[in-house]
Amino acid sequence: CIASAKFPHANWDMLPYVAAGSEHRFNSPLEVHDFAYEKVRVAVDPASFDMLSKGDAYRARQFEDAAAFNSMLPMYRVKTLYVSLIAALSPYFGEVGTIRLISLLSTLATGLCIGLWLFRERALAYGPAAAGALMISGYPDIARLGSPDALFMALFTFGLYALYRKREMVSVLALFLAFTVRADTIAFLGILVVLFVLFR
Repeated sequence: CIASAKFPHANWDMLPYVAAGSEHRFNSPLEVHDFAYEKVRVAVDPASFDMLSKGDAYRARQFEDAAAFNSMLPMYRVKTLYVSLIAALSPYFGEVGTIRLISLLSTLATGLCIGLWLFRERALAYGPAAAGALMISGYPDIARLGSPDALFMALFTFGLYALYRKREMVSVLALFLAFTVRADTIAFLGILVVLFVLFR
């Protein structure tokens, strides 16, 4: 949570997420492209923006070619819940601010869910081990990113907890929402459901 709040990472994916969450306001790909890059430019330091816009040939082309940038957006639009949250909250917190807020709150929610799980099982003594496992797994890096990964982790953790507590409908809802955040996890979530049906 501290990493997410104090040391946010300026990753390239913020640009298409800003674009996907705001494109309904504009009439052309060029307007969407210019808006996304300007919003990120004013939210990060100059060195970070140079890396995002000119760090390699791919990034330079996306920065210079609105059509090429727009061609990438379908891969981001499918994260429907995440993009919808950006669209809904950005008038209040700004596009980049919303992305960072989602990562911060999601990181906090994951920690609270794990803490509640340990508390209900009278296993708080294992809290440091759980925190260590998250550190080793790279979760602090996920928390710093402007991406849907932290939100997916929060919903997935809550879905597992609800499943463990035999709250099947709550679990299904949480895991479905996790799918709408990261549609590319459908195979993983499907395997989880099959295992639950087999071993319940």
